[in-house]
Amino acid sequence: MRKDKKYRKDVWSSYWQKSVIESCAGFIQSDESDIERFWEVCSQEISSSDQVLDLCMGKGAVIKSILNQKTLAKEDFPLCYGVDLASYSEQLAWLEPYRANVRLLLNTSIEDIPLKDNSIDHCVSQFGIEYALSEATYSELLRLLKPKAKLSLVIHHSDSILINVARQEIEQIDFLVDEIGVFEKVEKMIPFFVLLRNPANISKLNKSAEAQHARQEYNQNLTAIKANVEKFINPDILQESLNIFSNCLQLAKEKGKKTAVNFLKNYQKELLDSSFRSNELIDCAMGKAELDSFLARLGKEMSIDYEISELKSNHRLVAWGVKVNLRD
Repeated sequence: MRKDKKYRKDVWSSYWQKSVIESCAGFIQSDESDIERFWEVCSQEISSSDQVLDLCMGKGAVIKSILNQKTLAKEDFPLCYGVDLASYSEQLAWLEPYRANVRLLLNTSIEDIPLKDNSIDHCVSQFGIEYALSEATYSELLRLLKPKAKLSLVIHHSDSILINVARQEIEQIDFLVDEIGVFEKVEKMIPFFVLLRNPANISKLNKSAEAQHARQEYNQNLTAIKANVEKFINPDILQESLNIFSNCLQLAKEKGKKTAVNFLKNYQKELLDSSFRSNELIDCAMGKAELDSFLARLGKEMSIDYEISELKSNHRLVAWGVKVNLRD
């Protein structure tokens, strides 16, 4: 499932700009979130003189949490660096009040971060570092971290609810794209809906064997989608697809063929990109053995102590919480 860096950058940039398909994020936000408490404790360990590095920062949720906690405590802010391979700075308007204390390093691989040696007091990451582990990443951490630095990491857990959701989303996308081939059926319908812009064509279409056959295939696909909705605990993608296809055909009637076809192909690309991201999530999630291996590799060149916990949201497992302290 690993693809070249440019493809990954484009896919994740699009995700952070839109975030319209995956529903995983909703499962970690709740009134009873261990992740929120994890970052509250992390914030208490950070002083105003510290330099903080957020790896694979996404939309900056961790930095935002740290700075919000400092605001509530009426404490001075640390200097925070946010690194991500993707590019989406227009989506980070919430950072405006903190510009003096936040430096964004977008379009930047965590294998090659333009910061000085031994400059980082606290490294953080939420659902990020596990996507980019390599020998170069370990070397870069060793170069950047101060002798007594800390790492606070929230890492995908292979048994979490997020993995179950990702698997269901992949299955739904495979059903739409490959199993029933609904996109081909919708595209066949577009020219007929274009003709409906002229009411005089209605009777002709009702007599057209080609139009009736296309309509029959399309309706069969809609019936199959509705039937499959019942199979899933979170059938968001299938339910959304019904509205998307209806909107596409309405566009054909109102705006013409080119607009409708472009709309349909863009939606198909969004689904395929979403499937790629969900597969990456599953590939990168760690069981206990993988987590132990990660920490053992981290400890090869650094003397470390660490604590591991399982984090839940609304009593459902969502992640590993990992605290690492470097020793002299």
